[in-house]
Amino acid sequence: MLPYVVHQRGRPVGRCALILPVDPQASCQQVRGVGSGPAFVGFFECIDSQPAADELFAWAQDTARQAGYRELVGPVDASFWLGYRMKMDRFDSGPYLGEPYNPSYHPRLWAAAGWQVTQRYSSTFYRVPPPGYAVARYEERWASATAQGYRVEPLDPQRWDEVLGKIHALVMRLYADMPYFRPLSLSQFTTVFGGLRQIAPAGLTTLVWRGEDLAGFSIVLPDYRDLPNRRLTPATLGRIWWTRHHHHRVVAAYMGAAEPGLGSAMAWRLIEQARLGRLQVIGSLIAEGTPSQLYAPDMVADRRHYALWSTSTHEVVH
Repeated sequence: MLPYVVHQRGRPVGRCALILPVDPQASCQQVRGVGSGPAFVGFFECIDSQPAADELFAWAQDTARQAGYRELVGPVDASFWLGYRMKMDRFDSGPYLGEPYNPSYHPRLWAAAGWQVTQRYSSTFYRVPPPGYAVARYEERWASATAQGYRVEPLDPQRWDEVLGKIHALVMRLYADMPYFRPLSLSQFTTVFGGLRQIAPAGLTTLVWRGEDLAGFSIVLPDYRDLPNRRLTPATLGRIWWTRHHHHRVVAAYMGAAEPGLGSAMAWRLIEQARLGRLQVIGSLIAEGTPSQLYAPDMVADRRHYALWSTSTHEVVH
């Protein structure tokens, strides 16, 4: 990862990092280079100045081209696993847990520099389900799954380490076709996601089992907003604890299903939890065109939109 800072009159006014993916099979971890995918631009911050942004982009394009890359994609903060996507609208609303954040002028800076949107995502805010609300299709999927021998259950906290290992194996298989995916070892995966144990109430996590094989998972978190990103003072830790135990809005953060219909079966359990607990649910950062975007369309209250951008390293802005 290579950093770059733009200065004007001796003051820093912009920064970014260029991430050159390495070949995990190579003994010396050399960068992949031509024909092996894009390089990434991340950790982008800039004042509302097109010349400053253009200098950042020109440096990233020049450097990536010299390393053998033909395409840049961003914003990607280090990797697929740590943070990516740009917020495109609803800048008047505070962030929810895990939501990308950037100033409202960032899309304009990237577009004016010649970047093109190549992937779109949305987050859906659902109304609290009224008493008696049900989605017959999801209930049917749940009944069908249980009739086929699947068990749709909450997480047993005593099995956290075992379950995390099984989720890792399932994620590596199910997410492999997602754009810019890169596999992680179990040790790396545990480093990134092991902390969920502290903030994920076991009852909000849904697992689908067939025997001892994990066939699906849905990890739902209280909406801590930006609290986990703040300095962890006693006051912040107290607010995190309070939110964990007294939440009214939750974020459906991660889901994976090995068989068709299991996603709907897990959605049925979440709708039941939202109805009984009077919870608002956010379906977070779902790629456009996927079935998850279509859950409970009659209950949609709002949507926010996000994007990934790309540009050629041969279209340098000066």
